[in-house]
Amino acid sequence: MDVRIYSNPNDTALVLPSVLGRAITNIDAHGNALNQSSVDNLLHKIRNYYVGNGTVASPQRPPTTGLTIDIGRGTNSPPTGGDSNQDILDLNTMFTAALKSLSISHR
Repeated sequence: MDVRIYSNPNDTALVLPSVLGRAITNIDAHGNALNQSSVDNLLHKIRNYYVGNGTVASPQRPPTTGLTIDIGRGTNSPPTGGDSNQDILDLNTMFTAALKSLSISHR
């Protein structure tokens, strides 16, 4: 599933369902004005989709495809902790273990 909402300098939030029903392969939200809470929520929901009732080391839904997230440019806020954001680190661990590509651009 692709999510594309980009280049809207008035868009401060990206609202996804509370529980994702299927994997997302591409999120393009560059060039908006997403606040930090919205960016953090987005990353956390994606992380939780894969982990489910498992753990980061043994996710309920291991990645089966690559994932690209572009939340950079415009006035989008960076995630809490930048590259050291725990959800980014967890996603990287899961995608690396599954031998799937992960690209997160937030600058």
